[in-house]
Amino acid sequence: MVRTSPQLLSLLVCPQTRSPLIYDAAAAELISLQAACAYKITDAVPIMLPSHARPLSEEECVKWQKSQRRNSSEI
Repeated sequence: MVRTSPQLLSLLVCPQTRSPLIYDAAAAELISLQAACAYKITDAVPIMLPSHARPLSEEECVKWQKSQRRNSSEI
């Protein structure tokens, strides 16, 4: 399994909204809460094409929003 560089991931933003992305290692996706979509990472390469993005369900958005609030309160 090839890993995506954490440095690369920290530089990427959503191509639709220019907002920060959340790395979901378990699903190999980059999550954009503002665009409500997920970009797949294939062979360590993020596929950042809006036409290839997976729409997030409302439940997924809520889950990630709660996760982000929890993580930011821990800092």
